[in-house]
Amino acid sequence: MKDMMSRIKEAAAKAGIDKKEILRLLKFAVIGVSNTLVDYLVFFLLNNISPTGYGVNQAISYTCGMLNSFILNRRWTFSDSRENRKIPGQFWRFIVINGISLAVTVETMTVLVYTLGLNAYLAKVLVILIAQAINFLGYRLWVFRKPSGT
Repeated sequence: MKDMMSRIKEAAAKAGIDKKEILRLLKFAVIGVSNTLVDYLVFFLLNNISPTGYGVNQAISYTCGMLNSFILNRRWTFSDSRENRKIPGQFWRFIVINGISLAVTVETMTVLVYTLGLNAYLAKVLVILIAQAINFLGYRLWVFRKPSGT
């Protein structure tokens, strides 16, 4: 594990990425895991107590994971962006980035599976990676960017 971390640090240094950004990316990944757990647990619970059906339960559980993402990323991953930034503005930008991510991944999934014949589960892994890249860059550069002049 130490060897892998030193390779990551070395590659990041060559690419001009500082330790703070590597740490930010690792925090983002940890929060991504927690979002998935929140989504899954809420979905599981709703399916066992609610007669609303899978589609409604999926929408509710996904929304819970997304709210978890906003709160934790704002407080932990991008905590340096909170100064002089109002929550409603950040939240609406967060929704836009997630909408873009969703649209890109749905279209990519469709092409990978139906046009290129890729296995749906492999395609899902690829679109998760694409979504994470879009989300991280969107959050970093737009949603949770530092206010001008700081």
